Amino acid sequence: MLKKVLIIFIAVIAFTGCKKQNNQVLVKQSLVFVGQGISADHTKAVNTDCDNPGADYAVVVIDGISYRPYVFYIGGTPFTEVIKLFPGSYHVDEFLLMNDSGTPGFLDDDIIVEAVPEVGSEYARFVTSPVSFEITVAEYGKTEIPVEVICFDENEFDSFGFDWFTMTEITVRSQNISGSLCVENPDDYGGSLYEGQSNGLQNQMPAIFRIDVYRNGAFLLSYNNEDWLGETDPLDLKYPDLDNASDHFDFELYVLVKSCGGFYYKQLETWSFDDESKLVTGDDEVVDFVVGDCTTGDYQIPEYLYLPEQSKFKVKDFGPGTLGTFVDIRLTQIPDGYLIEKGIYPGWNGEHSTIDYNNQYNDEAYIVNIYSSLCSNLPDPVSFENKNWPAVNWLINHLDQYPGYQWDDLQAAFWLILDQDPEWDGEGLFGVRPLSDLQFARQMHDDAINDGTGFVPEDGDLYAIIFLKSNAEGRSGNHVVHVRFIE
Repeated sequence: MLKKVLIIFIAVIAFTGCKKQNNQVLVKQSLVFVGQGISADHTKAVNTDCDNPGADYAVVVIDGISYRPYVFYIGGTPFTEVIKLFPGSYHVDEFLLMNDSGTPGFLDDDIIVEAVPEVGSEYARFVTSPVSFEITVAEYGKTEIPVEVICFDENEFDSFGFDWFTMTEITVRSQNISGSLCVENPDDYGGSLYEGQSNGLQNQMPAIFRIDVYRNGAFLLSYNNEDWLGETDPLDLKYPDLDNASDHFDFELYVLVKSCGGFYYKQLETWSFDDESKLVTGDDEVVDFVVGDCTTGDYQIPEYLYLPEQSKFKVKDFGPGTLGTFVDIRLTQIPDGYLIEKGIYPGWNGEHSTIDYNNQYNDEAYIVNIYSSLCSNLPDPVSFENKNWPAVNWLINHLDQYPGYQWDDLQAAFWLILDQDPEWDGEGLFGVRPLSDLQFARQMHDDAINDGTGFVPEDGDLYAIIFLKSNAEGRSGNHVVHVRFIE
């Protein structure tokens, strides 16, 4: 522990200018700080027992202007170089004596050896004039201003009131990351950035991706490899690690994939680690990830599956279907590699006014366009403006709140939520009992509207897939909407 010793500095002001009786001319005067040591018991002594190194220069802030006069010693007494000031009153806002660590002109390694504490700090009571204090530069005569400084210990900087002295030491760390994207149907990526890669669209392509960096839960930086389309070079990801703190880092990986009819960055993975730890690499010291199973990497991420744009659709049984829902739907003409496959699935009706199963659904299958209820770019008949899909998704994920509900409770609730023009009148329809006979339908609707508006499914939750038959293919000019749910 460095000893705390008071040293008194006398400001000696020597004036050499002149003053005219008329049309006064002011000339800058010379201000010099001269040091005389005093011991810990406040008795004067030429030598003190502060074991910090000697000062090479001073930092003196006067009325917001910083001066850096050199310090020299005569007979063991420190003096500062002259500071030139016009006569008048000033405030000394900061006074430090500095050692340059043997590298004059290079400030990064300089250290404080003595300092005047700030008003209100713990050490302010040890000096007569803590900063900020007022001085007066006179036009004539010699002015002596005592300035006391205390031997400085960086471990007790807060005792001086130096909140600015808190330094954040940072190590800039780096990791190199590259990836591969495996796709079953490369032609679906036509029009994307991937089409511009040197080998064009392939089943295995260099991944175009973004990484958002978080430190201790706070967003820091974002990097992407769009400029070189993910080819040739890995992404050199640099980030700041605080040396004197325990830091937790999250790298959120977003890969450019097909989604919602376009190409968007979707979060597929989060990597977490602490401080100087790094992600797994091979001998090449590059973090390699693979989305899919067409090759191997340091990190294997499940294949990203998306919806086909269309399929063939046919109603099999309804009111109820054989699978415990309102309708059984058959999907065909779906190639491999998509989020849904061909087969028979339980489904629901999303628009009561368009159904006429007895007359319309005994013929061949027809083409439907397929949409995710999580997308914001839905066509008008099923857009968020016209259909409350968040409430529908909330309801399908909270059915445990309605023990004993029946299939027609849920179908009726969907009509109440989705059908606004025209509204369902509550009369029995295609096997669904009248609303007045249903135990849970009204409550399901009310809860979904109150609690589900704005609901976003999390991983593992169910959400609606929408099958829309357009006016161009409808028999009566109406849109026909069906729904099935997937995880």
